[in-house]
Amino acid sequence: VSSTSPTVPSTSRTVPTTSTTASTMTPTVSTIPSSVSTATMTTQVRKNYAVRISELDFTDDLSNTSSTLYQTRAKEFKMLFEAAYGKVLSDAAVRILGFTQGSVIILHELATMRPLTNEEI
Repeated sequence: VSSTSPTVPSTSRTVPTTSTTASTMTPTVSTIPSSVSTATMTTQVRKNYAVRISELDFTDDLSNTSSTLYQTRAKEFKMLFEAAYGKVLSDAAVRILGFTQGSVIILHELATMRPLTNEEI
């Protein structure tokens, strides 16, 4: 396993697999001298995607979240996906959910303040 960023081989189209919405409370600091504080409600959109990497071979280590190969690949693809999604959505956050067989299929969650459009995918 190389410590340099991987060269991403050919991929197929990314397709959404599921969608959830999570709300978070973000505190806002008031500059008015008083004991009143406010909070702003923000909604974060979360969608799951699957990307097939046809030129990588699946190994059992990719099923084991404790394996060095799993952790290395998860870190590499998280960085690659965040860089790619970040070109469209600056607040994109990616969480690798796992790898499955079929060459290698990378299951991941994308969290943003707005969903991607079909054109952006």
